[in-house]
Amino acid sequence: MKKQILLYQASDATCEALKAIDMCFRQIRQDELHETLGYLLEMDGFSKADMKEKPKSFSFDLMILANIEDDEIRKISEHLKACNANIERKCLLTKHNQHWTLEALLEEIDKEHTYFQYYNELHRLILDAQNIDLSTCKKEAALAYQTAFMNGYTVLQEKDEDLEKLQIAIEMIKKAKEQL
Repeated sequence: MKKQILLYQASDATCEALKAIDMCFRQIRQDELHETLGYLLEMDGFSKADMKEKPKSFSFDLMILANIEDDEIRKISEHLKACNANIERKCLLTKHNQHWTLEALLEEIDKEHTYFQYYNELHRLILDAQNIDLSTCKKEAALAYQTAFMNGYTVLQEKDEDLEKLQIAIEMIKKAKEQL
């Protein structure tokens, strides 16, 4: 299989940057979201899908890299960054996801992206706790903050993909911190 890049909602700057380094890419249209990645990449054994209903629309861009080595991925990323043509969400074609529709992949990528945003926010709040001197706070407020902190720390350690748990832990720490 040849080196390919699929783009969804990529900017003109991204397309121009990829052209400048002679990367083969294809922009995916909204009406192709029901197709599998294998079909979109013209892989053997994949055929056009029947469109049963209008696909969901997504508000973010995505770059899917197929058959591209690590050093080339770094080169592409560095070039895009230098051209101010960043794509926040990227993924690699795998044996597993080649059978996924682009719509299903976009949903999963969005879910993962949201998870890591919450995870990173909670992690930052846990690290910020090092800078708080609870000895100068009211006892009740300090205890509430310690409880929220321990809950947040536990949620991070569990590495559970439950977005609601992450959101609750973040809110608990923020509310407790406001009371200090």
